[in-house]
Amino acid sequence: MGRLLLLLVSAAIVGGTVLSLSSRGIMTETSRLRGEARADLLARQLAESGQGIALTQVTTEDGFTPPPGLFVSERPYDSGRIQFNHYQETAVAGGGEQATIVTAGVVGEASHTLRSVYEFDPMDFPGPLWLDVPYATASVSRRAEVSGGQPGYEPQIDPAKYDDLGIREFGLTFNRAKAALATVGPAVPDWSQSGGRRLGNLGGVQTADDLYYTVTNAVDTAAGDVVVEGDQTITGTTRASSSPEGIYVVRGDLTITGTMLGDGALVVEGDLRVPGRLDWDGLVVVRSEENHVTVDLGGRVTIDGALVVSQEAYPPGGHIDLTTFRDPEGRWGRAWGRRESGPGALQASSWPLADAFLWYDHTHRFDEPAPGDVDATARVQKLVRLVDRATGDPQEAYTGLRELLNHLGSTDIVVEFDNAAEHGHAVYAIDVDGVGTATAPLNRGFAGTDVGSGTTMRTRPFAARDLRTLTVQPRSLRSLRQLWDGRGSCHGDQWPFCVGEDRNDRANALTVRLRRASGGPPLYEAAIYWHMQEGREAAEYQQELARFRSDVQSGRAPFGTDLTLGPNATVRYQLAPIVRLAEKLNFDGNDVRRLDTSSAHVTAQESRAAEAASPTPGRYRICHLPGQPGQTEQDIRLLTLGLHLLHGDTLGPCPPGA
Repeated sequence: MGRLLLLLVSAAIVGGTVLSLSSRGIMTETSRLRGEARADLLARQLAESGQGIALTQVTTEDGFTPPPGLFVSERPYDSGRIQFNHYQETAVAGGGEQATIVTAGVVGEASHTLRSVYEFDPMDFPGPLWLDVPYATASVSRRAEVSGGQPGYEPQIDPAKYDDLGIREFGLTFNRAKAALATVGPAVPDWSQSGGRRLGNLGGVQTADDLYYTVTNAVDTAAGDVVVEGDQTITGTTRASSSPEGIYVVRGDLTITGTMLGDGALVVEGDLRVPGRLDWDGLVVVRSEENHVTVDLGGRVTIDGALVVSQEAYPPGGHIDLTTFRDPEGRWGRAWGRRESGPGALQASSWPLADAFLWYDHTHRFDEPAPGDVDATARVQKLVRLVDRATGDPQEAYTGLRELLNHLGSTDIVVEFDNAAEHGHAVYAIDVDGVGTATAPLNRGFAGTDVGSGTTMRTRPFAARDLRTLTVQPRSLRSLRQLWDGRGSCHGDQWPFCVGEDRNDRANALTVRLRRASGGPPLYEAAIYWHMQEGREAAEYQQELARFRSDVQSGRAPFGTDLTLGPNATVRYQLAPIVRLAEKLNFDGNDVRRLDTSSAHVTAQESRAAEAASPTPGRYRICHLPGQPGQTEQDIRLLTLGLHLLHGDTLGPCPPGA
């Protein structure tokens, strides 16, 4: 019994020893497999990290530019290695680029290779020179330079004002300006086929005037931006801005006889004359409301970015009418909509209470007040102050809006623009307590402003009593709705009455509307349009037009923009200085997209087998072009293994018989 027990114990000890050795082997193998699985995962992560590192380093403001030494290289990273194996760059239409980047992650004997193709889509901009003017002449030295940079953009002339204002009838064309610019570069192309298509990344900017307001609305003097009042002459050396996001505004003419240097955006609200030196990286915006503007770059001028000229000048003649309507309950039982009696009654209109007068108030020749009329100075400038608390609401007798707002009190309302296509090149201003302010071209609506909503032509809701300012200033009658008596479909031949009858559309006139934020019918409408009576008014207009035509054609009254580029003037389109302004101006900026990605993975086991198949230590046996007549076996370095696998090579020897 004792011997049997001893044998059993001995057998158990031997069995336990064998079991212990087996378990230890299993544990070792399990640990190895887990380590290899972890290596596979880490290799994938390192390859992705390599793509991120490479893309960051090759992407600049101008496009893709690989830094020296990045390709081909290897660097340790998080218990493994990242390999930067390959880079290839190709140009695409429109100034863009594509870059192919191959990276690999190596952990132990496992490797993962990624091949990705990226596209650089540069921020669009019309070109090195953008003239948005009603008419222009140009004198360009053959030694001047107007360069489109890498994308090859041409100088641009937007004909919208020329066409919109009917400048052709005065015998003026852009032909001379285009011919002059063609002496230093390619012919000026059709705007709608070139520059007009490159506005998509500019945050809603459609005109040079839009750009002007975008820049000036972004001015932040607390952050170092500068605004100087009145005409300025630079005689010494001035660095106007040293920040690539800086904005320097001159509210008047700027003459540079000395030297002016700067970065960012330079805005000149008047003539720009440079007999001295101007060196600017970024945007130079010249904007004027005068009939004649001069941009004379006769000195040493270098603009790396773009030169933009916006002129808001319009032929004379004609006048605007203002017709207002209001109904605090939105019932519109009568055409004028007012409520004349009862609790909380509003002041009745000064017009007779008769159905014949289809408005709350109507002012003919609003911008031609008699001496001593209310707010005459502003009205001559076509400034319609629907409400303007800062100046005491001087046009309340015509608009009746402040009284309505006080009546509505805390009721939430929205402001809308309707028929904005008949904008008259108007500029609006709005100020809402606790919400924000905005001054912008009306055709842009409220998009991108403090008061904007998701709808371009509608504000966000606010309490009626918080509306401090709402003004509209048309600058071109020719771009307003033309409602001339005796023309069109007005059955009574007097258009203000037809505007009153058309409650849905106000005869397609530019309309400023207020309604409750919750919806429902309007509470207030103000229609602004070009109205002309038959007979004397029409004759006066034709006489004014004839005088203007004669003065312009004879040179007695210069009109349009005069551009001079001297022999030392250089205007080069460069993307980088403009992109640096993108965030501040709410532009979209550049875009980088991944177009395609492919991968190849080699496990530790596959790697060992390929290394064992090679007679050279540290090399890996692959089959190049497997299965094809020209297949060959090659021994390669680990650094290039992923590249071979990506284009179809296989690990190990080639299959027989090919």
